[in-house]
Amino acid sequence: MALPKGDAAELALCFDNEKHGRGEGVLHYRAFSQSVRVSRAILLLVYCWLAAAVTIPIPILHLIAVPGFFIGGIILFVQQLRSKTHVESALGQCPVHMAEVDIPLEHHMWPPVWVHCPECNASLHLVADVSHQELEDKIG
Repeated sequence: MALPKGDAAELALCFDNEKHGRGEGVLHYRAFSQSVRVSRAILLLVYCWLAAAVTIPIPILHLIAVPGFFIGGIILFVQQLRSKTHVESALGQCPVHMAEVDIPLEHHMWPPVWVHCPECNASLHLVADVSHQELEDKIG
């Protein structure tokens, strides 16, 4: 059973470069409601504790895996309950070489953030109109 994905959402972005100006773009992210966060957290806890139970009969692996999965499940549970958004990528026009680029981002990389263009390796400053805290307050 896969984890619930949440609602896909977009946010207007600016791709800034000090020498070449500004390009427009969009940030793709997922927003998690309270019920989705709870279901994701419970599923991750169950998966980790199931993995711990499976490794109980394996003598050497048992000493590290069982406590690791047990504690890891609790940590993932708390992280999922707190996670309201999950950043996926930024899509927009690079102001340096004037082409459309899709920049994969890590889940916690909320603008403003500095990245490099995957095509021309130019330094880009991704800036959103709304701060992360304002967006999380709207989501709930």
